[in-house]
Amino acid sequence: MSSRAICILGTGRSGTSLMAHLLCNLGVYWGINLLPADRNNEGGYWEDREIIGMHRSIRQRYGSPLPFLHPEWVQTPYGKEIKEKITAYIKSDFIQHPLWGWKDPRTSEYVAMWKEIAKELNFTLQYVVMVRNPLDVTYSMRESWGSSDGGALFYWKLHALLDLYMTEGESRYVVEYDRLLSHPVAEVKRLWDALDIPSEGDEWLARKTSEVVNPKLHHHRTGTEQWEKLAYTHPAIYNLYCLYRRVAEEPALLEQEKIKREVEWMVEQMKMKGH
Repeated sequence: MSSRAICILGTGRSGTSLMAHLLCNLGVYWGINLLPADRNNEGGYWEDREIIGMHRSIRQRYGSPLPFLHPEWVQTPYGKEIKEKITAYIKSDFIQHPLWGWKDPRTSEYVAMWKEIAKELNFTLQYVVMVRNPLDVTYSMRESWGSSDGGALFYWKLHALLDLYMTEGESRYVVEYDRLLSHPVAEVKRLWDALDIPSEGDEWLARKTSEVVNPKLHHHRTGTEQWEKLAYTHPAIYNLYCLYRRVAEEPALLEQEKIKREVEWMVEQMKMKGH
């Protein structure tokens, strides 16, 4: 039996939990060992305890951002050991399902490992990348986690870049959080078509989407004046989000050489500045 996995990427507070809940409601197997909901995420995190636990152990061992600090980490003895553990876990609970998935914003740092796991277990791996206005993410992180604005913006930039850079050449699709909330059914249909997943019809897709996506989730939206100011205070972040909006609108742009070179240039600039 063929098996396909969908991994959700995206900076925290960008709608990754919403997307995971939505995919689960649409029939994607998400496991039974999930983190519970709490006051910061009342709809649930939809993160598998074992997967995020093993990802955290990698970060504790090697630091972050891993692709910059230790690009060959997966070939180290510990890298091989943790890969074997994750492979065994996926084999025990996920691989028997035709369509399954997981969500962890850290995954973009471990794409090299997951590519090897997919090859070893012979499953198809696709990525859904969630993106949200960095100023809205900053506000949400400040309110939920007490993050500083500077720290939140850096976090957004790092992971937004890694999500594109590390998945280059892979099957991937970008979903903009604002568009998902304002046009949920149309966005989910676009996603389902892009991933080439059979559905039970448009009415079924609309019903299952409306059960999960609530436009009232949009607690904060950055004003035009604040957004335009970001172009002067943080031009790299402004330009990266503009790039994301372009590829969310026209997915085919994501594989154009011009976009790839633009992302690679941004990554090199970040490396030169010490991340």
